[in-house]
Amino acid sequence: MIALLLSLSLLQSGPSPQGTGPERVLERFLHAVTVRDSSTALSLLSGRAFGIVDSMAAADPVMLADLISRFGVEVDPATVGDTDPRALLGGVLTSDAFLGLMAMVEYEIGTAELDGSRALLPVAYSFMGNEGTITVELRREHGRWRLMDYYGETPL
Repeated sequence: MIALLLSLSLLQSGPSPQGTGPERVLERFLHAVTVRDSSTALSLLSGRAFGIVDSMAAADPVMLADLISRFGVEVDPATVGDTDPRALLGGVLTSDAFLGLMAMVEYEIGTAELDGSRALLPVAYSFMGNEGTITVELRREHGRWRLMDYYGETPL
């Protein structure tokens, strides 16, 4: 999950769009992050995404604490597993470092490939001369699309 958020830090958001399709959910997430609305951003993440953070905390708390600290959010590796993943992610999403990265990236969201309750959404990006595409995975939870993870390499 942190990987998804780091990847999304490469994306710059515009005005908040309306709609509920996978593309709109990603755009709404990015807009919420840009305006430091962590409540909205967190509400657009899947339950499984928070589970991924919990798994990372259990598997390698030192690595997770180090990763989060790069965004100016300090957490003790000994207690990172006891911290609510929403608090960890909310801190990263509203950090100056995260927003600074977002301001330096251009992106284009493609068209989602739908397969039942799963959507794969290509996102082309350009960051300081590096270009590439990541695929963002969304899952339908309780009738709504939610961001879960990403696949591909980012320039960071």
